[in-house]
Amino acid sequence: MSTTTTTLLIAVALLALNLAPVQAVEYETIHTENFQWKVADDNDVWIIEVASRLCASCKEMKPEFAKVAKDEKAFKFGVMYMEDRGTAQLAAKFEGVLDAGLPSVIMLHDKADPYSFVSLVEGDAVKAARLKTLIHKAAKDAKLTKAPDGHFVKIGGEKRGEL
Repeated sequence: MSTTTTTLLIAVALLALNLAPVQAVEYETIHTENFQWKVADDNDVWIIEVASRLCASCKEMKPEFAKVAKDEKAFKFGVMYMEDRGTAQLAAKFEGVLDAGLPSVIMLHDKADPYSFVSLVEGDAVKAARLKTLIHKAAKDAKLTKAPDGHFVKIGGEKRGEL
């Protein structure tokens, strides 16, 4: 094979890679620097996965969490990675969440107490359908209301009206 042909094949391969669709991330990475203004000060209900990039169960859970985040537009989604600077200290403020193991999924739904949470998943990976069921049950049990924009509103959050 000539150098020109090889170069052309490499160029075509690189072009094909650049044209491949990039999957959008449907959730935010939450850490000490953005928790207050992104989550605590927000009136919308957040579903947060507490995870590690090194944990096998967390890796198994990642695509399931992403599916739910993509489908469930009534909530905001985030992930706290324990390896990120300061995140272990932030996660420790959610009393007991680290005791159950990783991954854990929590619902933050109380505007007055940003560290109050409902535990949805404790130390085990679950499929997307199961996680959706747990989220909707927790929202119903907490008697959360929806705003006109379709998002669930935190308890004590600014009431933007009900649907």
